[in-house]
Amino acid sequence: MKKKNIFETLEEKKILYAVGRSRIGFKLKTLEESEVEYYVIIQRKDKDSLKCFRSDHDNKFIGLRTLNRTEVLLFKSNLSKYDVLIDNEDGKIFELKGVNFNQKYSKYAKEQAIKDSKIAAKKAKKKKQINTK
Repeated sequence: MKKKNIFETLEEKKILYAVGRSRIGFKLKTLEESEVEYYVIIQRKDKDSLKCFRSDHDNKFIGLRTLNRTEVLLFKSNLSKYDVLIDNEDGKIFELKGVNFNQKYSKYAKEQAIKDSKIAAKKAKKKKQINTK
């Protein structure tokens, strides 16, 4: 049986995702080089069901996975399935046509932030009760 690629796996599990392309630049004395990296972005709640994703240090609400060379070629060959969500000097974010990743992600991030703040409030209240005894 043929092993499924990351895109087939995400679509089979109905996991919302976007694909990012970022330019990684660096300078060595007078030489300036840049490299392009492709990666998949998913919501944190889906990260645990897919062990191949890592947490993002800058955004706790997402999981990331760098695409290998074969996956990048597969993504590029299916580029017509995607719309560009963001395009700036740092790179691009692509979402599947007809799927508003940004809207659905923003709703999830807001819900998660509310949950996190409630948990933090409960912990603070419990700590306060302990300290007043």
